[in-house]
Amino acid sequence: MLKTFLAIILLFISELIAQPTFNHLHRMDQKDSLYYLLTDKALLKFYSQEASGLFYLTKYIEGNFPSSTKIMLNDDHLFLSYSDTIFYYRNRNSWELEFDNVYIPEFTITALHGFGPYFFIRSGNTYHLYKIIDGLVVQVEDSLFNHPSQHLVFFTYPYVIIAGAVYKYVENFDFYAITQVGGGNINVGITENVLVRYFFSAPAPGIYYSNLYRTFIQEPDFPMYTYTGWGLNITEIRLSFNLIAKKNLYFFSPPLCITTYNSQLAYLPATEDRATITDYYIFLLGNDSLRYSKWNAGSTFYPFTWTDYTSVENNDEPIHSFELFQNYPNPFNPNTTMSYQLPVASHVAIKVYDLLGREVAALVDGEKIAGSYDIKFDGSKLSSGIYFYTLKTGSFFSVKKMILLK
Repeated sequence: MLKTFLAIILLFISELIAQPTFNHLHRMDQKDSLYYLLTDKALLKFYSQEASGLFYLTKYIEGNFPSSTKIMLNDDHLFLSYSDTIFYYRNRNSWELEFDNVYIPEFTITALHGFGPYFFIRSGNTYHLYKIIDGLVVQVEDSLFNHPSQHLVFFTYPYVIIAGAVYKYVENFDFYAITQVGGGNINVGITENVLVRYFFSAPAPGIYYSNLYRTFIQEPDFPMYTYTGWGLNITEIRLSFNLIAKKNLYFFSPPLCITTYNSQLAYLPATEDRATITDYYIFLLGNDSLRYSKWNAGSTFYPFTWTDYTSVENNDEPIHSFELFQNYPNPFNPNTTMSYQLPVASHVAIKVYDLLGREVAALVDGEKIAGSYDIKFDGSKLSSGIYFYTLKTGSFFSVKKMILLK
């Protein structure tokens, strides 16, 4: 049974050895300066500093991803969902994207939403809140709220907007209402701690004027900054369009127009465009091509290219603690990868032991500079069973368990 389950996982998602290729692009997602491109054959992770236009490939995983695959990000993990099964990966810096575990909820997955250190699983119109603790999915709250299907819900931790009302979440307390910002001809979005409200009116046939309100959440007061009078002479504008808000860009979906934070028209997607926005970029996804535009560059698009940094071991992000991570895959046969990080240069010793405490392999024994490292381990000469691997450096010591299953 265990071997069958592992075979299914490895068939669905496995680590790449060579540069990925793909024939269809599904979606582009972003968190901070990290960008995630999901294709039919691979999930690629890039680093890009604001709107530099430079993209660095830092990690990628291979798999057969149908277009129905859902992707979601929270503070520490990346989630992929397929056929009501959730695969989640450690995802705490530019270089990390390591398989953690699998979770199968007891209900159908309608949608996933990241929410700070938590994540929501939506089933129908009911939202359930979860958190990963020690590598396992733990339900924090059940049936936090329901909502009519015609209303969108917007999440920016710790705030949620539903039907124009703003709520704040406090663990073990549930949500409490902060303010009401919707109603009438208003659509609402949220990005970071900024509420974005879009109001339109039609003073004359074929002319639609829109006002954009930006409200900065500063409890208990809500100072209002208002941009008015940006008229868009576009007959397709209707209240039924949804507002998607990012740091510098706002997208009216289904594709209508993309505007900047100061109400300038950034791009008018064509009917056939599959457009999406992040904080700093507009992306146009084709079947086998990807183009991008900087948020302040209007409709000037460039082919999406990148520099491959996947072979670089050291992490250029600040590291504040020693850490030994769980190997992946686990169980394994016969190869697996172990990862660790150092905040300062140190003498590092990494060894593997069997259940009787006998040393079976010494993987590292020497000086290492600060950074993040991956170690490949080959267990082909060992028998099936439970093993332990340790990291010792100065006063820091850590041990992890792994299973060799032949």
